[in-house]
Amino acid sequence: MTPDPPAGNPAQNQAVRRDLLLLRAVRRIMQAFDVHSRRLAASAEITLPQLLCLTAVVAEEGMTSRRIAGEIFASASTLVGVLDRLEAKELIDRVRDPRDRRQVHIMPTAAGRRFIASAPSPFGETFDAAFAELSEERQVELIESLALMADLMGGGGALEPESTRG
Repeated sequence: MTPDPPAGNPAQNQAVRRDLLLLRAVRRIMQAFDVHSRRLAASAEITLPQLLCLTAVVAEEGMTSRRIAGEIFASASTLVGVLDRLEAKELIDRVRDPRDRRQVHIMPTAAGRRFIASAPSPFGETFDAAFAELSEERQVELIESLALMADLMGGGGALEPESTRG
């Protein structure tokens, strides 16, 4: 026996179904990231937040904690732990600015640069191969769609985590 359709406005019911489809897709993405994150931690001994942080630091050849937090959308308290673990692994160094001792720059070490040069993909090889097969237009469309979703959820690029504001 099939359930009765929900009562109410059919257009509203259709929107609810779309919301559920979107939620299911996001949930699948979250589960996949969880699996890949555990594999990354087991194989490369680095977590996804550590990899994001180290990638940003290596790409810029150093940056402040505040800037890193804004780049990877992490709170200051989360970032401190990530930086502590990266420093313990000797992948970064914290260097005080000689002109302003209050400023600390996070710098990649040679080991950090080598790690990023050979780092496994956070998405996994299956995704990387499938994504590479997409046309450039389709890749851009996917990136823009996910960025739009982040914006719609209040996590857009124009927003910084609260802990990194003023």
